[in-house]
Formats: sequence, C-alpha cells, structure tokens
Amino acid sequence: MRGFESLAHELMTGALGEAWAARNRRARALLAPILPAGPGDLPHSANDARPGPVIPGAPSRQRLAEFARTQAEALLAGELAEVAPHLDDDVWVLWPDNTFARHPGAALAARLEPAAGVEHELGLLRTYAGAEARTAFARGIPEALDALFALRSCLLYAFSVEGSRLMLAVRPTEDGGRLASLLLPSVDEAWAHSSRAALDEEEPIRIAANLVRRMVLGHGAAIRAMRVELMDTLWLNGEAVGRDDLAAHADTGPHKLDGAERVFRSTTPASIGLPEMIGGALAKRIVGESEARWRRPLEQLRPMLVETSTVTIDPATRGPGEVLPAATLLLRTEEPDGAGGDRVRWRVGGFFH
Repeated sequence: MRGFESLAHELMTGALGEAWAARNRRARALLAPILPAGPGDLPHSANDARPGPVIPGAPSRQRLAEFARTQAEALLAGELAEVAPHLDDDVWVLWPDNTFARHPGAALAARLEPAAGVEHELGLLRTYAGAEARTAFARGIPEALDALFALRSCLLYAFSVEGSRLMLAVRPTEDGGRLASLLLPSVDEAWAHSSRAALDEEEPIRIAANLVRRMVLGHGAAIRAMRVELMDTLWLNGEAVGRDDLAAHADTGPHKLDGAERVFRSTTPASIGLPEMIGGALAKRIVGESEARWRRPLEQLRPMLVETSTVTIDPATRGPGEVLPAATLLLRTEEPDGAGGDRVRWRVGGFFH
C-alpha cells in the first residue's frame, strides 16, 4: 500500500498505539452484534479514491447530515436492509474481526442481513468537509483519509455513542447521498471536545489560540499564512528563530498524530509572569536582546503573555490525562495605516511549550 493509505489502515485497525487501539476496540464492540465477524469471501475493491462531486453548500449539507444520522441509527439498530440501498459503488468496512477492507457496494448489500442491534441516541454530532478536516485534524490524518475517500468530494459525519466516537463517510450525489463507509472509529475525538477561538475574542487571545492549535497539529502552511501576525524573529522555546522556522518546526516529521490526543481548552492571559512561565534565565535573555531583535525595549512593546491549556486523552480511561500548557508571548506594534496614521497590531514574539 502507498504511504498514507497504509497509515489509514493503521488508524482504523488500531495499530498506531494504545489510544488508537482503544478507539478500534470500542468501535468493534458496537459492530459485533450488527455485522458478520469478517468479510468471508466478499470481494475486495481496489482502492481508487477518485474525486466525485464537490461538497455542496449549506442547505444540501444539512440534508446530508440528516441522511447520515438516519443511516447511522439504522446501522446501530441492525436495520441493515434500510442501509443497503444507500451504499456507494465501493464501501470501506471495519469488520468485528478487525479486517479493514473496501468492498463493492452491491456485493456488500447482498451480504447485509437484519441483526439484533440496539437503538441508540447519537450525541455530539459534527460534520467535516474536506477543507474542515484539514484544519481540524492533526497532520497525517487528513492525508490518510484522503487516500481512502478523496476528501474534496466526501463528507465525514462523526458522533458519540456509548462513550465512543464513530464516523461515516458520505458521498453527495444528485439524488442525495451514498455511504462510502460503514461505521468506523472516528478521528475527531480530541477536536470534538476542544474549545474554539471565537471571532470576537481579543486579538492577542485569538492569535495565540490559533497558533497553539497549528503548532500542535502540525499545520505549517497555516502558520505561514500568519506571517503578518508573527515578528520577523521570535523565540521558540529557548532559541531565537525566523518566523519561517516556526512553520518548519510544525512541519517536522511525517505526521503529527500526537496532536490527535490533545484537547484544546481555554486561552487566557497568563496568571504568572514570564520568568515563572519559562524560567528566569531565558526571560532575562529575551529582555536583554529585545532591542537587537525587535528594535525596541521589551517594555515598550507592551508584552502580553497568554497561556493555552491543553490536556491529553488518557488511553486507558479515555478521560483527561496529562495537562500540557503552552505559552505565547504577544507584542504590541504600530505601523502606518496608509492614511497618515498608525494602526496597532499584535504579533507573536515567542512560543513556549
């Protein structure tokens, strides 16, 4: 298999570590009463994730979300005859024996029989189109899903049930939607429980919240798009780097799957000072080198230290695990506004984690 297709198989089958194995086990426990243990002699389809219709606008997306909800409820209730007519030409299935494979929809439909499922109320519903998945998920996950579904033309529908997160892949069609997958372990567990940076947040809070997410999730391209909000030179932990180096740091490694285990909580002004947050020696160095790096003493830049609280998901309990704070140093700068005056802009002068 190709690189990201192989990664996708490892995500779905739980081979990437205990957190993913726990998601896989919980999903298969829900699937066991519904599906046969394995595919048996069901034919496999070659994986050819060719883009289809582009994801439609909001009204059609709402109808697709209702379609996905109906199909998920029918699957969990064992009403597989209701699901069979809505299968795509090819469908990804995670079987209870942990086989993860793609099958022709018509052959799969013939295999599905009514089962002793249970009616469930779905909770914490979230929908992701391709661009949203690339923003929300740690680098590596959208690429892996794209290898399966072609995210430009597929909608991911994720929900909670019995303490698990499950998802369906839905492909829009002219007459509604088709299921490109049956129930799979969802990749949005951490993101679904994370807070969002509100558009009406104060500018430094919003900048810091966005930066922390992009650094943790490995979104280097999104950090490059923040150039106007970054100082030319800034501190990355104990090292002074160029702003392009910050994006390069986020891009380090083939993926950032650790970010999939981080729940982002609040972003607020720090309750302690810079020396207490990052250590006295480094704080003293930042103050001492401010004029050389930013052409002004630090106090004239009105520094604001902002803290973002993140917490890992405990792989055993699926509850909160280790708290991992990140701190962002924001500096207040002034620049010509093009109308003879100056405008105030907050820029990142340091990121510490």
